[in-house]
Amino acid sequence: MTVYYFSGSGHTAAVAAYVARRLACEAVAILADMPAQSAHTAVVAFPVYCEDVPSIVKHFLRRLKADRIALLATYGGVSFGNSLRRAQRCTKAMLIAAAAVATGHTFSGEDAPFDPAPLEPFFARLADPVPIRLPVCRAHPLAHFFPGLRSRLGVKLLRSDACTACGACNAACPQRTMRFGKPGIKCIRCLKCVHVCPEKALTFSPRPMLVRWLVKRRNGRTVVFPQQKS
Repeated sequence: MTVYYFSGSGHTAAVAAYVARRLACEAVAILADMPAQSAHTAVVAFPVYCEDVPSIVKHFLRRLKADRIALLATYGGVSFGNSLRRAQRCTKAMLIAAAAVATGHTFSGEDAPFDPAPLEPFFARLADPVPIRLPVCRAHPLAHFFPGLRSRLGVKLLRSDACTACGACNAACPQRTMRFGKPGIKCIRCLKCVHVCPEKALTFSPRPMLVRWLVKRRNGRTVVFPQQKS
């Protein structure tokens, strides 16, 4: 078993590291130029952006050769929509477990640790693998409309004079679209560039509409599928 993950701000990386420790297996970061991977059972963890799956993760899932798969979607506590179903559509592997894990929100700059206790049913499903079906969840009406564009419009990346053009952001960019602090059209606003900049020259500014979204009441709830009937 192998845990694969993509993480921009570090929230998903923390979840993936915990899962890998529990399963006594390796946690492998998903990179843009990595070769196709093979695993009998793969756990794939990814952050939810605009209720969608990052394009780098979709590409990885389409090329992944696995018999069984488990999906972990991390989200900022507002809504994960149908991101797990979207991820499942990208793979032919049998889905045996899935969960939406509440973490800190990337655009709020939160360093909120996640609560691992609600994930126990997820590990139980991995230990006794059977096919599962994901339900259709409540989603934002605009969830299907240009999620990548909405991410770019919602957050502005800023570069200060402290930039030394070292290229750290170029190398870290999962979309290979960053050029010395200037994002290209393929930018998904994962903010990995902001977190790796050695000079702290990169920052971000949420647009007013996103700020209003971020102050909404969050449920902060981790959900394991299929949910147990009460």
